[in-house]
Amino acid sequence: MRNPDRYMHEKTSGRGEVLDDRIDEIGDLVREHYSIPDLGGPASTTAEDIVVVGRIVHDVEATESVHKLTESTIAIESSRMLSEGARVPLRFDTGLKIRGGARGAGALGLFPGAIACLKGRNGGGGWFSANEILALPPMKSPPKVETSTTDSSFSMTICCGPFTPHSDLKYKSWLSLHQMIQTTKPSVLLLTGPFIDTSHPLIQAGDTDETPLALFHRVFLDPLRLFLDTSPGSIVIIIPSMEDLISSHAVFPQREFGLEVTGADPRIHLLPNPTQFSINGVTFASTSVDVLFHLRKEEVLKRGEDVDPITPVIPEDTGSDPMGNLCRHLLQQRSFYPIFPVPLEVSSEVNLDVTHSEGVKMNEDEENDYAPDVLILPSKFKQFTKSVNSTLVINPSSVTKSVYGTLRLEPGTSQALRERLRAEVVKV
Repeated sequence: MRNPDRYMHEKTSGRGEVLDDRIDEIGDLVREHYSIPDLGGPASTTAEDIVVVGRIVHDVEATESVHKLTESTIAIESSRMLSEGARVPLRFDTGLKIRGGARGAGALGLFPGAIACLKGRNGGGGWFSANEILALPPMKSPPKVETSTTDSSFSMTICCGPFTPHSDLKYKSWLSLHQMIQTTKPSVLLLTGPFIDTSHPLIQAGDTDETPLALFHRVFLDPLRLFLDTSPGSIVIIIPSMEDLISSHAVFPQREFGLEVTGADPRIHLLPNPTQFSINGVTFASTSVDVLFHLRKEEVLKRGEDVDPITPVIPEDTGSDPMGNLCRHLLQQRSFYPIFPVPLEVSSEVNLDVTHSEGVKMNEDEENDYAPDVLILPSKFKQFTKSVNSTLVINPSSVTKSVYGTLRLEPGTSQALRERLRAEVVKV
């Protein structure tokens, strides 16, 4: 367990340094991937085309009454190292090209907070005119990990909150699903919150005689212990939600639940939100924040001509899938939550702690720039499983919709790990 974060002591200077560092980190990746000698600044007037890297932002002067990013309100902000933090309005040429994107996309999504790489020039008119968008390089496929056992196969069941509808606190869907889990006995049971939802009308009205922790113990902990007692060798993984009443941490990235939530049961593993972990050589990444829904609300598509698109690792991974491209944003931006600032209409769902945003990064550094094998992203959108670059992405939906996910790593060593992974989203 990490030490408590001093999230009430965030300084403006600290936020600025973190945001700048992220631009510079991505800038280094872009420079190496495209063999670019030097990056320029969007505010510098030049006669020749240059390549710039910066954060997509709203043009402040143009957004007094407009909240969503549009063609007329889009701007790019550089880091202090690259161009003294200059913010410059963006214009896109009619013959815009998109280099290094997903094959068949014909467009690339931009949103506030996205780190973007653009080629063009500032001719002195007060804006940067881009004729080419250079897609951020994909993360590397994970290296093969040798396991200590000859049979590394395992099964996983994925259940995501909310676990009961807003009409009652009976948790019928979850308890029915628990009966199924008692029978199937997966090796791993992964649960993501919210468990005791702060937005639940009956919770807000105080229409329960139990404390939040007592309610969790009765509805979740007791059934989980029963499952573990009848399935020796299985484990449970629990990831909190920003809307969990039993969480003592009110910002994102969010600490794991305290040990009092599970009574320090060694069979139940408490992980932060977002989180990354590994089981038998398979790397996982997940967050309970509905980042796909937030991205869809903020994304603006820029259409252009595909140039040198990347060859898909999996044939069915095409750039023509809008939901797959939302998932691709997370992998290319190397972030579980690449939007900044948090959209006003969903700000109650994510209290973003920028100073501690190391916990939101999906990669450790340039040397360890590996994509997860499996990315679990519960969302309001319809459930799915998709291959994006080298990653298997799963949206298991929620238990209130009587939907859950399953994953299995088949035994064997001759096939590539990705070919041995089998995922399914099941409606009860």
